This record gives sequence, C-alpha cells and structure tokens, in this order.
Amino acid sequence: MKMKTKLILLITAILLLNGCGKQFCPGFPDEYADYLPYTDGQKIVFANKNNDTVAFQIYDFYQSEYNEISMCDMCECGLPMLAFHATPITRELFFEEISIEIELINPKLLKSYVRFKYDETKLSPDDCFGETNSIESATDTIIVNKSNPTRISKVLIIKGKGLASFYDITTNSEWKLIEK
Repeated sequence: MKMKTKLILLITAILLLNGCGKQFCPGFPDEYADYLPYTDGQKIVFANKNNDTVAFQIYDFYQSEYNEISMCDMCECGLPMLAFHATPITRELFFEEISIEIELINPKLLKSYVRFKYDETKLSPDDCFGETNSIESATDTIIVNKSNPTRISKVLIIKGKGLASFYDITTNSEWKLIEK
C-alpha cells in the first residue's frame, strides 16, 4: 500500500508540475499610448471662457508592459492599460484628483474610465464614468460622456494631446487644455 500511495503522489506531482507554464500577457500597444502622452511630474493647465485657470500635476503614470506570468501562481493577465493620476496645483475648483484609465478590451475596442475626485469638504460625490470606443470607427478623439453628472458631464481625450477638455456643470463652462 505504501508503494501505491507513493506512486499516486509521484504521478500527481508530475501532472501538477507539467500544468505550470508561462502565460504571455500583452502590454498596452505603443500605437495607442499617445492618447495619454504624459510623464510623471508634468503639469497640465486648463482655462475656461472667463480665462480662469486650473493646473494639475501628473503622477503615477502607467503603461502596462508585455510580460509573462507563471500559470502556477493562479494569476491572470489583466487588460492592457494606460493610466495616470493628477493632483491640482491650484485648488479653485476643489478637485482633489483626476484619474483616467484606458484599457484595450480587444484589438478593436478601447474602454476609457474617468474619475474626478472632489474636495471632501464640499459634499459633492465623485464623478466616475466610462465609455467604450471602437478603434476602427474612432478618429484620434475619445469622448467620454456621463448621462447624470454630479459635476463633470463630458471629457475629451485627443491622441497626441491627452486630456483636451472637460465640461463642469457647476461653473457652466468647458475647461480647455492650454497648449504650450
């Protein structure tokens, strides 16, 4: 009986070890990286029709890279992603943070998520919304709309510029990127 148990354990170990391997995880393609052309520490400034300005500093910029993971770790590849967070340099609009993530769902679809986090003392809930865009029919522009906005109703992302504008319903104005 001991020999039979050892044989079963040996066969089980061989099967488990052979089941382990490497899984290739694709990174976010460089051809779409221009939708968020930022680097950590970069400043972006927006102005409205009254020439009021608000400035943000980029931090935690991330572009997922191509890699391999062990299938024995029970991990799965996440979707290829491009993302950043930005904190305000000026606090006029009571934003605490902006974050945008773009995920490649498949070779034909991008999913964009936008989050505007507000100063907690202003009792305004955060705006967090997303939209799926077809790559085939898309131009170099991603428009993300929110149907029932708390504050931000529309975000425009342009390839080569990044976050190009957002519409704030509390100030009734579109904030456009000031290009250098």
